[in-house]
Amino acid sequence: MRSPIVTLMALTFAACSGGSGKGLADASADVAPDAAADAAVDTDADVPQAPPFAVPLDPASPWPKFRRDAAQTGASPIVLSDGGREPWVFQTGKGIFSSPVIDGQGDVYIGSADRTFYALDAAGEERWTFETGEIIDSAALLDDEGRVYFGSGDGFAYALEASTGAEVWRFEADAPEPGEFLNWFEGNVAMLPDGTLLIPNDNFEVYAVDRDTGTKSFFLQMADQTWSLPAVDAERGRLFLGNNNTLPGKGNTFGYDLAGKRLWKVQTLGTIAASPLLLPDGGILLGGFDGIARAHEPADGAVRWTFEARDHIYASAALHPEGFAVLPAADGTVYALNLADGTVRWAYDWGAPIRSSPAIDGE
Repeated sequence: MRSPIVTLMALTFAACSGGSGKGLADASADVAPDAAADAAVDTDADVPQAPPFAVPLDPASPWPKFRRDAAQTGASPIVLSDGGREPWVFQTGKGIFSSPVIDGQGDVYIGSADRTFYALDAAGEERWTFETGEIIDSAALLDDEGRVYFGSGDGFAYALEASTGAEVWRFEADAPEPGEFLNWFEGNVAMLPDGTLLIPNDNFEVYAVDRDTGTKSFFLQMADQTWSLPAVDAERGRLFLGNNNTLPGKGNTFGYDLAGKRLWKVQTLGTIAASPLLLPDGGILLGGFDGIARAHEPADGAVRWTFEARDHIYASAALHPEGFAVLPAADGTVYALNLADGTVRWAYDWGAPIRSSPAIDGE
């Protein structure tokens, strides 16, 4: 008998969730409780066109990567409404810790702890599967060349043809050195403007991999595991990420140029598992396990402002189209923060610790 069951709704492609790829892939968790049961996409609605991704993601996809776009806004142009569509269920062999990505036809791509990567159609029927050697809790990425990329706990990152599941290449991470313990691709997949993939590994490295050949172009050497997915500022030529390190002096929040040269580092007291949100002016917003969200200046990482929650912050922030950030915390509250100074615009008490990141629809 197979267990457990994962429920994915038609809503999923506008509400992918998860702070670092480790939250349960239950799209309904990101919707108000009284609406989750019957929310669906109104396919007859006047859906606005998606803004340019700034990197070569699948242009037809409403959600081609973790946090949707290079800036990691967590916002989709899809408008949600109650269309009366019934939820569907697809059962995998073990738990799901990966966030789904969705192509332009509504097909869902997701990995499972049963070591299998799944492609499902918009009705929840299996299109194809691809088996790896270990658990998959990395969210995938869909590009503009018809490929899907993801990492696995077996130490390999994979490129597959999205239409068939045929393997294009696999990239093997370096063996862990003493103190690193494992070479698990636990982080999600990001992309630079030239199409280079950024894939964090638990061997303390973040790999830059050529998407056509699967060869390494450079890597970022970190002090600990990286679950935080880099946000990419294509316009200004920078990337930003967090790291799990808590040792003094080594840093756990970083700014780099697009060639992998480190521009600055900042040390905080808690692990940074969340992925940064790129702000409209080029700064970043990032929460940590010390319960503090920080807005950093892009040039030197200086802290612009801070916001203190009542518990640790695991989830990534989203950017609301009205110009404020939406950030859940493990204190059970979703906060709306003003970008200028971090003051609270409003707060919603969910009543339980929150690990999933918000997703914002186009309304």
